[in-house]
Amino acid sequence: MSLPASQGKTSPIGILSSAGEDSSAPAYAGPAGIPVRAPVGLMAGSSGVRAVTMARDGSLGSRSGPDEALIGVLPPIYPEWLGDRSFNSAHGCRFPYVVGEMARGIASADMVIAGAKAGFMAFFGSAGLPIPEIDDAVQNIQAALGDGVRNWGANLIHSPQESHMEMDFAELMLTRGVSNISASAFMRLQPAIVYLSAKGLKRSADGSILRRTHIFAKISRVEVARPFLSPAPENMLAALVEDGKLTPDEAELARYVPVAGDVTVEADSGGHTDNRPLPVLLPMI
Repeated sequence: MSLPASQGKTSPIGILSSAGEDSSAPAYAGPAGIPVRAPVGLMAGSSGVRAVTMARDGSLGSRSGPDEALIGVLPPIYPEWLGDRSFNSAHGCRFPYVVGEMARGIASADMVIAGAKAGFMAFFGSAGLPIPEIDDAVQNIQAALGDGVRNWGANLIHSPQESHMEMDFAELMLTRGVSNISASAFMRLQPAIVYLSAKGLKRSADGSILRRTHIFAKISRVEVARPFLSPAPENMLAALVEDGKLTPDEAELARYVPVAGDVTVEADSGGHTDNRPLPVLLPMI
C-alpha cells in the first residue's frame, strides 16, 4: 500500500517533520499517553504519518484530517510477548526476562525472591560464596517462594583453582532441588556442569526427554557456545557413571540433548566478558 503524497519529510513511524522545519528537531516524537496494551492506528496524510489510539471496536481515538487515510494498525504490545513465549512455559515465568546472577551475593536472596514473584527468571549470585552460605540463601528463597515456584536458580562460576567447589555446588543444588543453574566463566565443559545437566534425565509418556535441571550457559564467544549447545562428551559421561553419579540410563539420554537448553549472551558488561559488542555478538550466537 502506498502512502499519500507528502509535502514534508516523513521519517520512521512515530517521528515526523514538516516542510520548512528543521528535520533534526522532530515535531512529533511518539503518541503521548497511548498505553502499550492498546492498538495503535497509523494515519498518513500530507503532513506525514501520525499514530492514534484505537478502541477495541476499531474506532479511532481522534478525528482524521481531510486528506488522511488509515494505512495500518499496530497490535497491542504485551511485555509477556517481547521474547520467545516458549521460555515462559518452559520455566514458569510471566516475562521472558532474566535478572540477577551478580556474584558474591550482589544478586541477593531478596532480589531473587522479588524477581521470581514479579514473574522473571531470577538467579542468586552464589558465585564466590562458601557452600554453607549458599545453602542458607537457597533455603531462605525456597521458604519465601514456596513449593512449585520454579522460575529461579543459582549461579555456578568456573573455579579452576578450586575445582572441588564446582562439584560441591552441584551436589547442593541437586540435594535442594534447585532446577535452574546459570553457568558463568566456563571456557570449556566441566564435569559438574555435565553432572547437573544429565542427572535426572528421563523420558515422558510421549517419548520426549525431560530435564530435572536446566542449564543457562552465560557465554561471550561462539566457540564456547558450541559445546554447551551439543550433547555432553562421552568421556565425561562415562566417568560420571563410573563414579556412581549418573546411571547408565541418564548417560544414554544425555547423548540426545544439549548440555544447556538456554543461553545468556554476555557482552560489554563489567568483569571478564571479552568486551564483545552486543549488536555483533548476539546474532552470531
